Amino acid sequence: MATVLDLNELFEREEAEDREELSEPQGTLEFLRHKGFEAWTDDDGDIVFRDDEGRTYLYTASHTDLQYHRILFPRFWRIDSVEECVAAQRCAAEVTSEIKVAKVFVRGDAVWASIGLFCLPAENFRLVFDRSMGALRASVQGFKTKMWS
Repeated sequence: MATVLDLNELFEREEAEDREELSEPQGTLEFLRHKGFEAWTDDDGDIVFRDDEGRTYLYTASHTDLQYHRILFPRFWRIDSVEECVAAQRCAAEVTSEIKVAKVFVRGDAVWASIGLFCLPAENFRLVFDRSMGALRASVQGFKTKMWS
């Protein structure tokens, strides 16, 4: 029977292996390029990628939680008034409650969307990437539809 100490050692070993895999973003860049995105690394080490329609996304992997991966679609909706901000917060909350793993939120004068996932091992993120992007796009479209109605 495994003890807590044995399990902790196992998790530490798995995280060390994940850390080695994630220390070089080249694999993720190549993956995104293979999927048809224009992709590069920004000054913070995050991966920026753009689709063929010009939408720009961010991919971030946590250095402290190696199982956590996030895709962001920043500033997809600009907020121009207090009234619009109130409506945006309401619509964001509704969409977040309706679409699995998607979060839509107001940040400053804009609305962002994100997908956050835990994947072990880290490369399993690639297996759910298309579904994650579908959920992200659906959350953005759902938000826009609610704002326009």
